[in-house]
Amino acid sequence: MTVSFATAPPLSASRVMAVMEESQDDIFIIDRRNIVEYMNPPAYRALGFSAAPVGRPLRNCFSSSAWPEIEQDINHARRAQRPVYRERSIPFAQRERWMGAWLTPIDDDNGERTSVMGIARDITQRHELAQLLAEQHNLFEALITASPIGILLLNGASDWMCELSNPVARQMAGATWIDGAGLDDAWPALAQAVTPILAAACRSDGSSTADVDVSSRHFSVTAVRLRLPGRPGNRVLLLVTDVTDRRALEQQLLHADKMDAIGRLAGGIAHDFNNLLTPILGYTDLVSSTLAADDARRRDLEEVATAARSATALTRQLLTFSRKQVTKPSAIDLNDVIRSLHGIVRRTIGEDISVIMDLSPTLHRTVADRNQIEQVVMNLCVNARDAMPLGGTLTISTANTALTHASCGMLGSVPPGEYATLTVSDSGTGMPPEVQAHIFEPFFTTKGPGKGTGLGLSIVHGIVKQAGGCISLTTAQGRGTSFAMYFPRTDADVAVSRDEAARPVPRANGGETVLVVEDNEGLRRLAERLLRNGGYRTIAAQNAGEALELARSFSGKIDLLLSDVVMPDVDGVTLANQLTRQRPTMRVLFMSGYTGADVARHTVLPHHAALLQKPFTRDSLLCALRTVLDAAPREGAANS
Repeated sequence: MTVSFATAPPLSASRVMAVMEESQDDIFIIDRRNIVEYMNPPAYRALGFSAAPVGRPLRNCFSSSAWPEIEQDINHARRAQRPVYRERSIPFAQRERWMGAWLTPIDDDNGERTSVMGIARDITQRHELAQLLAEQHNLFEALITASPIGILLLNGASDWMCELSNPVARQMAGATWIDGAGLDDAWPALAQAVTPILAAACRSDGSSTADVDVSSRHFSVTAVRLRLPGRPGNRVLLLVTDVTDRRALEQQLLHADKMDAIGRLAGGIAHDFNNLLTPILGYTDLVSSTLAADDARRRDLEEVATAARSATALTRQLLTFSRKQVTKPSAIDLNDVIRSLHGIVRRTIGEDISVIMDLSPTLHRTVADRNQIEQVVMNLCVNARDAMPLGGTLTISTANTALTHASCGMLGSVPPGEYATLTVSDSGTGMPPEVQAHIFEPFFTTKGPGKGTGLGLSIVHGIVKQAGGCISLTTAQGRGTSFAMYFPRTDADVAVSRDEAARPVPRANGGETVLVVEDNEGLRRLAERLLRNGGYRTIAAQNAGEALELARSFSGKIDLLLSDVVMPDVDGVTLANQLTRQRPTMRVLFMSGYTGADVARHTVLPHHAALLQKPFTRDSLLCALRTVLDAAPREGAANS
């Protein structure tokens, strides 16, 4: 079958005119001088005319600011010999609008291009929509770029090709650009780990999350299945978060919680031991004082007392580990501490180990308990000796160190600033990784049975932390070990300390009356007996209620209250406050098996309060008692 098409007859001028008049587009024709030859109703109404401005220059129809660009577009259309499309923002009578216009040159009967016809359409809405889309795209780009987590858009239909990635993802992958590459090529280590996660997300048509380890880093990965209109294929949004630092902090927190729990247990055990050791030491003193100097039983009692004092030292170690030991921090020079220990260190480690001291002459001062720092140095030196059974070199050095935010993050929770660094190094056997992971844990030891308590390094760790510092370990098997301790700098002057042990024991004058309040019957009887042997008169109560009743019924003067701090019902501080209101001249001496820090958990001791730490001996009790009784009264108060 043959199909033929008839040639349409040309439109008449009147028909063309009718089409232009009814058109919704703005149509105009201008001559070579840009004089308006024709303008349809939509065009002249938009320009604010009631009729077509035929015969008038087109420039008079627009503002002076808009015309130069319009004229430039018209001239370009004349020269181009073809239709030209332009988009412009043009101010009209009602408002400014974006117009898209085709400018077409028109030849006259002689073939000369004398006129230009323009067909313009309002594209304001389209332009505003395009602008909104552009702004949203820019916002999307900014969000993706600024995101702290890695973002990848993967196409499962193309071997998980990466269609989009942000800078964090590229940095994690160690590549400058991965878009367009398959995940196996772009990030092979991650691809192997996340393939099951991507498959699970596609199967569930939802999301799948898992933690993966990639190249010694820990990542939390979430895969989200996406369905994009008009884009077939299994597309998955992969969100990758580097949780290595968070995992390390969680481990530190768990370790800190464990250490705190063990510390509380150690503090409680130490308190109970102190209550048990007090009567052992006290009654040993009492019995020993009744025996002749050459009596064999006296020597036996001295052995009992020595064992009890060793147990006392162990409880102090437990309290130091738990950071609840009563300390006396002051400004010290670490160099002075180390020099004073040189002789005992030399004798302790043996002749087959050489000692090198490299001390900074301009070392910062720090605030710490001098006795505890001595304990730190000796503990580390003893450990170094044990790590060098065939001899070697022990180096003790000091230096000034400025810690930055980055270095503080590696060392632990200490602020940036200036620190005095004390380092103890040895050339011994070193430690394997499995030992390093537990080295500061209490009761962890690599020594044989009976050769160590496992508290040495945990005590060192506790002392350094208590001083506001931190400690780092550097070691490798066969390459020795180095402990570096960082103590915060202070500008305070070094205090001239006075050895407590050198103070003379005040004479036990006796004769005064002491009210003893202690809920432990054995300790109460011991205190009474030691005081009576020292020439004091005593009255005793097992709790605060009994003590208040005794004080009311006792007609004589009570010179001093000797009270336990932590008791059932009413604590010693509350009792002392009530009694001193009745008897303003009465002095107060507190005693406790808890440390100062633990006491604070139960009650608040006045800053001027005298505290006798359990376990105490006869001499320490009488000395403390006499010191309080002989002290000058405080201004505005009668009790100590």
